[in-house]
Amino acid sequence: MKLNMIIVDGFSVGPQLYNRIVEHYNPTLCPTGQALRSLLDRIVTDVFLINTNLLGMSGYDTCRMIRSNPYYAKVPIVFLANGISLDEKLYGYQSGGNAFIDLNDDADIFLHKLQIEVNNHLAHEPSRQHQRSRLSLADAEKDSWNALASHLSPILASADPEELAGRVIGGCEGFNLSNSVMFYLPTGSKYYSPTDHGQSSSEYKMLLEAKQGGDIIAMGKKLIFNSSHCNLLVRDKNQTILQTPHLASMMRILLRMASEKINGFVLPSPNRETAVDHNTINMGII
Repeated sequence: MKLNMIIVDGFSVGPQLYNRIVEHYNPTLCPTGQALRSLLDRIVTDVFLINTNLLGMSGYDTCRMIRSNPYYAKVPIVFLANGISLDEKLYGYQSGGNAFIDLNDDADIFLHKLQIEVNNHLAHEPSRQHQRSRLSLADAEKDSWNALASHLSPILASADPEELAGRVIGGCEGFNLSNSVMFYLPTGSKYYSPTDHGQSSSEYKMLLEAKQGGDIIAMGKKLIFNSSHCNLLVRDKNQTILQTPHLASMMRILLRMASEKINGFVLPSPNRETAVDHNTINMGII
């Protein structure tokens, strides 16, 4: 698996060297330190390459900025320079850098030196590798939610309430995103479960006809209806409560996509407050 790399360099890493870097890393080019500032909280990288001669914020000040972010306190930072003096090295190490590579080096020598620095760092940072594994798992779960969204989009376009309820329940069984799910339901919420001998199905139809509705949340073998706004908590296999507001947002988007075909759903206003009836909490535990 290729490591992620951010290259902070306005001009010296030309196409030839860049193409060689792509063979071994997933690089992101950033022209200045100021531009990098806005990216640090939105991207994940394993190594920084920083030109010492940047426009605006210097390479050394850029390094200090990176080190001020706790997440990147120990990520390797390699400086690029045309000729490297002892004073430059001292200044670079004081600012938080790990190594220098001369841009005048042949591309093969350049990559070899870079790989040595990265390997030396990763050998002493097993926790970093563990963190990357956790991020990969998080990405995988995000992909699962996206797959769920894609799966539910055409299902929600069905106009038949019985068919819609049954297909959503069946469709969600294949998504093993968590061991159990708990829903905090606002007062007046209705829910569907195949164990209710059809009673909830009638409530479902009444909900459509009365144009109450709002958010639909489906997981496992339950379909949850909320009369106003959804407060959702998902439990993982260790019974840790994980807040997932993005799921509620995703389902609202899906409902908006299907609203023209499902007559009867009125989406709640974002400003409406949710009243939570704690007596209904246990109904939502799968």
